[in-house]
Amino acid sequence: FFVPPDHPFDFTTRSSPPSFMVVVEPRALEAGEEPPPASYDLHIAPQQGGMWSGTKVFHHGVGFNAWAVSGFHSWGAAVQRETQWTAKISLTSRTSYDTKLRIYIEDSTIQHLDKIGSAGQCSFGTSWEQFNIRHQGRQHQVLTYTYYIGHFLLMVGLSCLGLVGWKFMQGGDGSDVFRRVVTIKFFTQDLMQQGLILAYLYSWYNDGGLRCQLCLFDVQHCDDEYAFHFGNLVLIGCTLFSSVCNQLLISAKNKKYYDEDEEVLVCFVRTAMLAASILPFTTGILTMQSHLLRLGPWTIMAAGCLCAMGWLV
Repeated sequence: FFVPPDHPFDFTTRSSPPSFMVVVEPRALEAGEEPPPASYDLHIAPQQGGMWSGTKVFHHGVGFNAWAVSGFHSWGAAVQRETQWTAKISLTSRTSYDTKLRIYIEDSTIQHLDKIGSAGQCSFGTSWEQFNIRHQGRQHQVLTYTYYIGHFLLMVGLSCLGLVGWKFMQGGDGSDVFRRVVTIKFFTQDLMQQGLILAYLYSWYNDGGLRCQLCLFDVQHCDDEYAFHFGNLVLIGCTLFSSVCNQLLISAKNKKYYDEDEEVLVCFVRTAMLAASILPFTTGILTMQSHLLRLGPWTIMAAGCLCAMGWLV
């Protein structure tokens, strides 16, 4: 459709239940420099007499935008094959140029709509919007960067391991080299790898993430998948264990007897170092959506305590 503002237009959908994408692209009629994006309100409502009469859809947008209209799945199996819709777009910003609106309506032809979101982990609307408006997804780009940076960090870790092994084979006191290598590895590998794990978890397991976008095309990706399955737990455990290796750099003074206050102080210092070492991971865990990770209350409480202590350190 190519219509002026405030001009109603009709369209028909055949998906069951109704699930369609609306893409709005304001266009200036005057030639010259690209004008600032116009803001507008989108109103969609079924025509009178249909099953969905009385249902209204409203969105506000600025410039190019895409929305998935799919809020009818809870109506069950009582659906009709065709639904007539009326839509209108009203400009909410004043413009010094004539504007027309290019509108695309894409009806869903997905046969497994009931599978998407059935486990509560994927959102059909969010996944479809992300796939369209991001041109196959910002998540895909993030995961690509994660893949290449992960290979680089693997080379850093192997280089550190090789350096320590070479110094050990040379003989002599290699404690200074070991301290330097552990410190360099912590800042150049461990902290970055925690961030990469968080980027992977969010980009893949988000309700509009790449896994849910693949679910739009392949029903095999629609199964409920726990973010902390065995493979991910091994990856996270090894990364966090590597991050806390700085505990080897600090040791308490050799004394035959420690009083109670000194023992508490040593435990506190080591716990504070641990909290600071895994701070990126605990911060990311707390800021992610709760339904994405599905952690228990005690796990969230422990992560919160370590995160707070890490930020204080």
